[in-house]
This record gives sequence, structure tokens and C-alpha cells, in this order.
Amino acid sequence: MTGRRLTSWQLITFFGMLSSAGLSLSLWIQAQGTGLFATSWKWQLGGLSLVFLFFALTFGFAASWSPFAARMQSYANRFLAFLRRFGVLNLLVVGGAAGVLLVIGYFPEIVSGIPQLFNSLAIRIGLTGTLACLATPFTYSAFRKVKGIEAGILTLLVFGVLYRVFYFIPAVSDTPLTLGWSEGSRYYYASLFFAGDLYNLSLPWPFLHPSRYFLMSLPHLIDGLPIWAHRLWQVILWIGLSGITAWLFARRLKLPTTPLTWMAGLWGFLFLFQGAVYYHLLVCVILVLAGFNPKHFWRSVVVVVLASAWAGFSRVNWFPVPAFLAIGLYLLETPVNPVGRWWFYLRNPIVWAAAGGLTALSAQAGYIILSRQPDLSAFGSSFTSDLLWYRLMPNATYAPGILPMILLISAPLLSLILLNLQGGRYHPLRLLGLFGMLIVLFLGGLVVSVKIGGGSNLHNLDAYLVVLLIWGGYLLSGRVTPESLTSVRKLPSGILALVVVIPFVPLLMDGGTLTLQTREAALPEVEVLRQEVEAVSNSGGEVLFMWQRQLLTFGELQGVKLIPEYETIELMEMAMAGNRPYLDRFHEDLRTKRFELIVTNIKNPAFIVGERQYLEEHNAWVEHVTLPLLQYYQPVRLLSESWTELYVPKP
Repeated sequence: MTGRRLTSWQLITFFGMLSSAGLSLSLWIQAQGTGLFATSWKWQLGGLSLVFLFFALTFGFAASWSPFAARMQSYANRFLAFLRRFGVLNLLVVGGAAGVLLVIGYFPEIVSGIPQLFNSLAIRIGLTGTLACLATPFTYSAFRKVKGIEAGILTLLVFGVLYRVFYFIPAVSDTPLTLGWSEGSRYYYASLFFAGDLYNLSLPWPFLHPSRYFLMSLPHLIDGLPIWAHRLWQVILWIGLSGITAWLFARRLKLPTTPLTWMAGLWGFLFLFQGAVYYHLLVCVILVLAGFNPKHFWRSVVVVVLASAWAGFSRVNWFPVPAFLAIGLYLLETPVNPVGRWWFYLRNPIVWAAAGGLTALSAQAGYIILSRQPDLSAFGSSFTSDLLWYRLMPNATYAPGILPMILLISAPLLSLILLNLQGGRYHPLRLLGLFGMLIVLFLGGLVVSVKIGGGSNLHNLDAYLVVLLIWGGYLLSGRVTPESLTSVRKLPSGILALVVVIPFVPLLMDGGTLTLQTREAALPEVEVLRQEVEAVSNSGGEVLFMWQRQLLTFGELQGVKLIPEYETIELMEMAMAGNRPYLDRFHEDLRTKRFELIVTNIKNPAFIVGERQYLEEHNAWVEHVTLPLLQYYQPVRLLSESWTELYVPKP
């Protein structure tokens, strides 16, 4: 078999062999000290089963190279023929395997009683690979048009997508309290588009992430929806817009079979979440993927203009992205030779770039006017923030480091791109354009990632990831139209395997025990907060909700006048940007003790040196918010479950 590609049987058994070995070893190391394997016959049986599975797969892989390979393949075919009698009922087994993965990955205490036992990336990787290997024969038997290795890839991708979707379970909570430092604040900013109805006030629209908050605000079109419905809507935006983008991406590849299209869509979905690419930015991508056609110039201009208008409504670093996407699709689908001279070839891209850039700038200017923000400098806060270059490498805020992680997840597709440069199949002009856009977005994403307030994941490299996804997808599917029909070497199986597997690394890094927060658990602290706030409001005093402002948005606290200034996210942005006029107003209001009561999160007044997550952000908050607050106010009540603290003026 020298010189031949590995068969589906060999690839699947080899993958399962590695996965089961990794799972067995990692689980044994993680369980040391728990006494589970020493005292529980169930764990002993489970451990022996894993060891048996490893040796069975090893034997199967070794047998595939032996003289008995044909006989073993015959037995396997008989087994698959038996399974095919059950048709789609085989999916019950696949669903059961996925259920085991989800339970162990997210609710490990159900299995072991020890939540930390499975809280290891190596265990999650090994478990995912092992279960996918075991479920592959049942996927293959359920769909007659799916080939052997396709069944394995499809099973693995389905497991990955389910794992990502179920990660959102805790996000759909009915607790009125915030689920995180900024989670509740986002619903307040979304409500500003309906401030007249909700607060009887005319308030400026948000200056940060306006398109995200606009999408989040749409449930306010229905009066009285509870907070869990708004949270559900945001989950729908995450899953829905990512799914639509992945579907349009797969459809544009024009793959020859339905299973391949499904695999491309599932893989694209997982790829987008490596950043993640935020859902409000995917609107630009959706418009271009759905409407752009290099053969229809004016239609494409309209698409680029619409997508660029949304980009101008979203983020500064996304202004050129719609035009870049359109130009990238043009370069991938349109060879230079049939068009003619190079300046004629570049005419359309130049128009799209100009139209997109002007539209994005105009859209931002229009939003600034419509927002009625009194302080226009707020829109430029990101340009005055510090750059923390050390976050490119492994650090306390993001353990893998921005640069190593983005290079890891880019490596398979970049390898495909480099392998396809041989043979002169593509005109240098096309390659220059594609590489130029990719490098610009990569370097720009790195700069934005190291801005103070960022650097905890790869979401600021989102535009780079989208362009890389499209270019890599076109190469994988053979969709790129070459100038030359010179034959090209087949891509190595190892690189293709990494293309599928690497997106699981950041996916499974985000795993771990899920915690569900309920309304019932939050009500005692909400009631305490209600009593304190009503006592001040009834006496005519002003209450500043720096934190937990969503309690006013969803009517949990009645009769409280909203003070729109100094919300936590806004304060943090101004503290990091060093916006002196804004901070001076805040400090003056503290000095004059304007507020009778301040609701905020727990304050740590100490500056921190050394290594700690978000070190610079913490110190900026201490300098500009905590210390000025403690100079004129004192804490009177601590709500420890929600990390909420109440402050009143010092005598």
C-alpha cells in the first residue's frame, strides 16, 4: 500500500485510536487523588472499556495493513449493511453520543459528582474524537449518499456545532440581575432606541457598537417582554446570523453533492466562532455573499454600498471590509487573461472600494448626527486608548496569546494557500490583491486586539478570519478560476485533517461546567435593592445606577428616575481613553454629592502590579472611578450574590 492515500477505514480508526488514548491518559491523570478508580467499580469498568476500545481500534488499524485487510473489510461491510436496515433510526445512536458529550462537557457533576474532573481541554478533545469515531458508522448507515470519510467528518462537525449551540444555554436566564460584568448593561444600551416609551425621556443613542444594540433592541417592538425573551433573541442572533453566513458561504462554493455542502456549512459555522465574529458584523458578510456577482457590476455596487452603510453604523475597523469581501470574490472568481489589460481588470474593484469607503464614512457621520450624543469625542475614544503589545504573546488576560493562537488557527488554510501558488495557475495581480487585503486586515486586527479593554480573545481579528475563510473555502472546493489549467498536486491529507480539527481547539477551550442562574435565587437581593432605592426616591433624592441598570429597563424597580450618565461600560471606556472632560464632570458630581445613592459593583481600591487578568483596565478604573468615589461616598450595603454594592455620601 506504499504511496497510496489512507482509506476511510484507516483514517477513522487511526483518529479514534489517538482520541481514545488521549482520553484514557488525560482522564487517569485528572482523576488522581479523587479515589474514583480505586473505590468505584463503575469507574473501573469505564476505564477498562476505554482501554479495550483503544486496543480494538489499534488492532483494526494494524489489520488494515495486513493480508487480512480484505476479510476485515468484508466483515465491516456486513455490519454496515445490517445497520442500514434501520435507516434514519441510526441517528438515535448519533444523538445519544452527542448527548453524552454535552452532558460530560457542560454538566460533569451529573456523571462524577466532581465538576472539575472533566474540566480539562485534553479530556474534552479526546472525548469528542472518541464519541465521533464510535458514532461514524451510524451516520454512514443513516445517509446512503454519504461516503465513509465524509460520515466521519460530518459526525465530528455536527458534534462541534451542537457543542457551540448548547454553550448558550445559561444565556437564556430569567434572572433580573446581570449575568456578567457587562451583560445587563448591553440591554440598557439597546433600550435607548426606545427611551421615550421606556423611560419617558429623550436620550442619545449609544456611541459604542450601535448596530449591535440596534439589533438587540428589536424585541422592544413588543411591549412588556421579560428579560429572558431579550436574552433568547440575542442567542437567536448569534446562532441565526452565524448559520445564515455559513449557509451562504457553503452555497457559494457550488459543491457537487449535498453532504459536501452540509459539511462546508457546518465547518464555516465553527470557523466563524473562533473569533468569534460578532453577529452584528455578519450582516455585512451576509449582504455580500448573498448579492454580490462580479458579472453584474451595478448590482454589486448596490450590495457594497448597503453593506458598507451597515459597516459605518458598526465599527471603524470594518469600514473597508464589505469592499474587501467583494474584491476578494471578484479576484477569486474572475481570471485576468480573459478580461485583458490589468487596468481594465482593476476598474471594477476600484469603484467598489471607493463606493464602499465613502458610504461607510457617510453612514457614520449620519449616525453621529442622529444619535444626538452631546460629547462627540466619545466616538473617538478608541483612538486615545493605550496599546498593550505584550498581549500579543501568552499572558494572564489571554493565556494562549493573540499571536500564537491566530497563527495556529490560520495555519491549515494558509498552508493550502501557499501550496496553491505553484504552477503559475493564478495571475500575480490577483495574488497581490488577495494577500494585500489579508495582511492589512491581519495587522489591523492585531493593533485593535492590543488596545486596552481587548486582547482576551480573537474577536478583533474577525475581518481577517472572514477573508481567510472565503479564500480557503474557495481553494478547498476548487472554486477558484485559474488562468492556467496546469495540473496541481493533490493537497496532503494531513493538512485537510487539520482544516477540520483546528476549529475545535478554541471551541473546546470555551467548554466547562455551565452555571444556571434563576429568578428565584435573585429575588431576595432584588427586594433588598428595591427597598433601598424606593426609600431614597420617595424622599426626592437621585439614585445613580452605575450597574444593574437593566433593572430599570425591564421594570423590576418602579418609580425611579433614570440618571443616564455614568453607566459602567461608558465609564470604563472613558477611563481607559483618559477622556478628561467626561471624567472631570463625573468627579465634580461626586464632589458635590449629587446622588443620594449609587448602585455599583464591588470596588477593590487597590492598584495591582505583576500579572493579573485585565491588569491595566483594573488600575484605570481604580484611578478614575473607585478612588474618587471613595473620597466622597461610603458603602452601606453589600449584596454578595450579585456582587452589587450601595454607596451613600459621606457625612
